[in-house]
Amino acid sequence: MVRNITEGAKRQVEQVVAEIEPDLVYPLLRGRDVQRWRAAPSAHILMVQDPRTRRGIDENTMQMQYPKTWAYLKRFEVVLRQRAAFKRYFTRSAQEKVKETGTFYSMFNVGEYTFSPYKVVWREQSSSFICSVVENIEKIVLPDHKLMLVPFSNRKEAYYLLSVLCSAPVRLAIESYSIATSTNTHVLDNIRIIKFDPSNAVMEKLCIEGIEVCSDPKTEVSEHEERIDLLAAQLFEISENELKEIRWNLKDLQAGGRQKAKHSLFQEL
Repeated sequence: MVRNITEGAKRQVEQVVAEIEPDLVYPLLRGRDVQRWRAAPSAHILMVQDPRTRRGIDENTMQMQYPKTWAYLKRFEVVLRQRAAFKRYFTRSAQEKVKETGTFYSMFNVGEYTFSPYKVVWREQSSSFICSVVENIEKIVLPDHKLMLVPFSNRKEAYYLLSVLCSAPVRLAIESYSIATSTNTHVLDNIRIIKFDPSNAVMEKLCIEGIEVCSDPKTEVSEHEERIDLLAAQLFEISENELKEIRWNLKDLQAGGRQKAKHSLFQEL
């Protein structure tokens, strides 16, 4: 039994309670569900998209295999066809007529990466850079459109990237140039993240620290972050004094200040 979420929706739709097949219902991770080192889905989503064709599951398949879900979707057919994303990406003009190139419930920007077993995610809208890892435990967890994601099939690689992104050097770099309320995928275009090498001892330790800090909600995060900063400094060949400067400036940025840097590293930058 499901009830569609209408609170806060931009478009007014009927709120209904209906019975559908469970096969296409997945845990949904929303922006509000992600904190630094923590990610826990608080809702569910009906995902009727074929990630290989990048279109909605064929209507005949839906009617045959998921008749209750099909009936539920048909209740919203008119409003689903009115979506701006549907009109833009799943219709085209042909001989003065509009032809649909996908089923009326097709969704934009859903691919095989959406269903990857491990994802590093960060909030697009936040006062600071908020990043975590989401793993598929009982069922695949799907991030919503307010979250950026990097897909992985390798668990260690995902936690390595998380540790690097949450380290003081990288956070300072991101927060120094990005708009405070918007952190898009430009992070990986502007920050040089060294590719994971399992034979690299520093990278392996960063991976382990990331797993440990995420695995226990009661863990002392600051102790892990201290070690992660030191490991990241080794990775990026940053001296101990430079790391102190980085932490000082990061703290200043997070406090909302723009104090003049007093030390050589940031004078040069």
